[in-house]
Order: sequence, then structure tokens, then C-alpha cells
Amino acid sequence: PEKISLSLEKKIGSHLLFGDNALLDFSNNDNFDKIDLATWWNSVTGLPFCFALWAFPKTAPIEDLFFTDSLKFGLSNIDEIIENKKRFSRKMVKDYLQNELHYFLTSKDIDALRLFRTKCEEFGIL
Repeated sequence: PEKISLSLEKKIGSHLLFGDNALLDFSNNDNFDKIDLATWWNSVTGLPFCFALWAFPKTAPIEDLFFTDSLKFGLSNIDEIIENKKRFSRKMVKDYLQNELHYFLTSKDIDALRLFRTKCEEFGIL
């Protein structure tokens, strides 16, 4: 992220920041447009966007129960998770984890994932 910030200051290239680094980028640079991918996707499709995936080696598959148990554990400890995330304000973390994220897919979420898959296939990246 530091190299990207320096490149932005020098007006060099285009860049993509993810996760905490994107949220923490407070650089004020009039020479670049900054576009949040979820906001862009929603404005183009009217659908939500998924930023995460579970990944594991094909040679060592993991039972679905591992993921559902992990979700249950996280949700049952959400207050502790909110309190321990020190890089951001408690209010921001609480709002993000309890209002912005979707932990169970709705039909609209499924439509969004299907469209995303279709687009990835069209571009040959899936």
C-alpha cells in the first residue's frame, strides 16, 4: 500500500487496493478517480457484490461443516470481534459487521453471484 500511495502522489499508473488498505487510504489526490467496487457493481447491476470466498486445496477438500461452524463461531463472538478490531472505530466495525455484510444468501445475492460468474466466464477468467 505504501508503494501505491507513492505512485498516486507521483501520478503514475492505476492501482487497486483491497480490504483494510482501501479503507485506510485517505490520500487526497485530484488526479485520480477513486471507485469503490461494490458501489460501482451495484450502480451497474442493481445487485450486491461479494468480496470474499472460501478457498482450499483441491487435493485436500474441507467439509462444508467447517465453514458453517466457523460462521456460527464468528457470529456468536461478534461483540468480541468488534471490540478487538483496533484499526478502525468501534462504530465503523460494528456497522460493517452487523449491517453491511450478509452472512446468509438472499435470492438477490444468488442472482449477483450468478451474474458475476457469467461475466468471469465471458472474459475467460473462470
